Amino acid sequence: MEYNLKYDDNGVRKALQIALAQSNRAFCFNKAKAIRNVRVDYTPAQLEKVRQRLSGKSNAQLRAELEQKNSEVMRIYRHFYPADRGFSHSDEYQDALAHVFLERGILVGSGDAADELYVDDGQ
Repeated sequence: MEYNLKYDDNGVRKALQIALAQSNRAFCFNKAKAIRNVRVDYTPAQLEKVRQRLSGKSNAQLRAELEQKNSEVMRIYRHFYPADRGFSHSDEYQDALAHVFLERGILVGSGDAADELYVDDGQ
């Protein structure tokens, strides 16, 4: 958003080049739309709660659980109703979960259609 890049392969490559050129990985945004896109909506308490819930799990366990629909990790931000009648979703806890994954060196993404976290292995 900051650089008006398209959401296509070329835009993604250019965004990655820009990000990797920032040796300290600190990013400054000037456009209001870009700033809104990266704002933090979860509280410090929510972040700490997620850190605590994941503290006993290895990175391999976290990666595996992110791929399972009703895992403990997924239940941090989703509550699935019985008889496959849908789920409720918390954007704040999803973002806090992504924060903790990134702290632990696990790159995650969020699907557009399903709005579900996934492990991004750069593929």
